[in-house]
Amino acid sequence: MKKCFLTLLLAAFCLAATAQEEQEPPSWIDVSWINFVASGGTDENNALLQYMLFSEETVKAHEELFNNLLTLQEEIMQVYLNQTLPSYLQEMEDGLKQAREQLKNNPELLAQLDEAYKEFEKQKAEALREYTDGRTSYSFDPATMLRQLKALAINRKIYTGWSEAGNGLYAVIEVPRYASLKENAQYSATKITFDEKDRYRWSLIDGNGRQIVPPQYGPFNTNPLYGNCYPAEGLMCPYRQEADGSVNAGAIDYRGQVRIPFTYDEHVGMGEEGPVMKRYDGKLDFYNKNFQVIRTEER
Repeated sequence: MKKCFLTLLLAAFCLAATAQEEQEPPSWIDVSWINFVASGGTDENNALLQYMLFSEETVKAHEELFNNLLTLQEEIMQVYLNQTLPSYLQEMEDGLKQAREQLKNNPELLAQLDEAYKEFEKQKAEALREYTDGRTSYSFDPATMLRQLKALAINRKIYTGWSEAGNGLYAVIEVPRYASLKENAQYSATKITFDEKDRYRWSLIDGNGRQIVPPQYGPFNTNPLYGNCYPAEGLMCPYRQEADGSVNAGAIDYRGQVRIPFTYDEHVGMGEEGPVMKRYDGKLDFYNKNFQVIRTEER
């Protein structure tokens, strides 16, 4: 009996492990250009909605919608090329003409420039022929597409503005979600908002969208020059908005544990021993790797 029980337990374990291995990760869907066009052309680098996270099951269950999304994304980029490539090539041509005017008294360099201009004319014609097609419209309406995607994302996690924050984790803004539903489960209304308060709704997640740090901090900046993320030290130094509306600087590790209290005016940077924090009286606290203040200096 004991042997039979162990055999069944082993079989169940193997089946569970196989199911876990076969489970596909969710899909990050880039909707920044859809949002860019649907919103009337705001700066594409600052599109309020950039990435949405869907399960593989959702993508498969709505295959036609996501195939249409791919078509629309390709068409948007094609229209963008149609609009920008000719003007870009014209700017290059104008630059060559200006250079020719400046070199008109230098026959040797002028001859070299004329050869370069002939090659440019050839490549310009090839680029326009290969990369532009005159398209000015889309097969699907971007605003309608965005509404459909938002409706699918209700009661699921929706993220925007994600970037790698170190240790295989991602810094994101979690966008709040609101919806009203009909009894037949068709969405009658859906609203996704983004306003200034969401500046302090950054969270940390893994590649599967599992939340590691709750959405209660300011941006995790991964820029190597001006960043506040230090993967080697397992530390991030963001800002946090308190219940009274005040905003303070502090530090957390990659598990969300507070390592430096959020009582500071500013995170100055990483010193030789550890983080450097500016107090509200203007003095600097220097921390070591054990997150203890080792000295305080006047700024």
